Amino acid sequence: MYTQTNLFGDDLSEEKSIIYESIEEAEQAAIERIKLASQFSEYYYHAPILIAYSGGKDSDVLLRLAQKSGVKYEVIHSVTTLDAPETNRHVNEVFERERERGINCIKHIPTYKGEQTNMWKLIEIKRVPPTRITRYCCKTLKETSTPNRLVCLGVRRAESSKRANRSVFEVRGKTFKEAQGYSMMHMAEAFNTALDEQELYGTDNNELNPSDCYMITTMKKKKNDAVVNPIVDWTDAMIWEYKNREQIPMNPLYAEGIGRVGCIGCPLAGSKKQKREFERYPKIREMYINAFQKMVNKRKADGLKTEWKTGEECMEWWLRNGGLGLTPLPSQERKNENDGNSDNDTCVGSANSNNLFA
Repeated sequence: MYTQTNLFGDDLSEEKSIIYESIEEAEQAAIERIKLASQFSEYYYHAPILIAYSGGKDSDVLLRLAQKSGVKYEVIHSVTTLDAPETNRHVNEVFERERERGINCIKHIPTYKGEQTNMWKLIEIKRVPPTRITRYCCKTLKETSTPNRLVCLGVRRAESSKRANRSVFEVRGKTFKEAQGYSMMHMAEAFNTALDEQELYGTDNNELNPSDCYMITTMKKKKNDAVVNPIVDWTDAMIWEYKNREQIPMNPLYAEGIGRVGCIGCPLAGSKKQKREFERYPKIREMYINAFQKMVNKRKADGLKTEWKTGEECMEWWLRNGGLGLTPLPSQERKNENDGNSDNDTCVGSANSNNLFA
């Protein structure tokens, strides 16, 4: 028996304590969520539901559930330029199998101000290393990959304390306080109400009506702020049991005892984990140093104060302090470089937010 507890207000009361008698029951609940989200996607976005795929275990389970749901879907992977080689190979293998099944698989190349970019370019452009506070990398490399689509994410409450209050249906916000969560029951009722009012007022499916809830309004405007988390209440044990039952091929990094897979060098992993990653992937370490050197040169050229003379010095500082969100920059400059997104993980973040060695 699996029991999940979540502290919500009365409008999410049926999600406060969800009890699954078996993994089969959990599977059915997740599939029903995907089916409802698919209805929303087809009706408001006129497109299949979009499965965000990172190459980690949660997105592999999510993809299998989408397959078994019978709905139309597409798959998208954000090319962060920071994934481990093993992860890249796993993503390519999964996409090859999906394409053989006739599924549209998209590899999204991130852009910044209309031009293609990557982590190394961003460091120079932003003129500051990414930290837990200045997390411009998540916003640019991941969160802009799904414009005007309804997205399924592999987010789970059990992943971290910051995700403990995540809901099945959500509208993203710049901060946690601005994000809105909704239960499946609420969204099913809100959708039926919207259909009734559409008939009553003679409006089409994208015109706003008086009783529309915020998520219905968001979807009518075709914004990518609306997301669904079908496995939000699954534990790690459930993920692995389902993987074994379904015989889902997984990222080979898990077989080496690595618990979470994601961006190499992510400051959220902490300096010890960053160092272990760079020992394993020295070429990526060198790419960071080269990017930091260009960043230092850019700061000097722009007349900005810098405490680093070289990219290597910046790397040493980053490994000591970056993961803690410490920075020698003035607070206003931190705010500007962060583009107003200082707490991305609590703002209904992306599917690729897991961290290697976490």
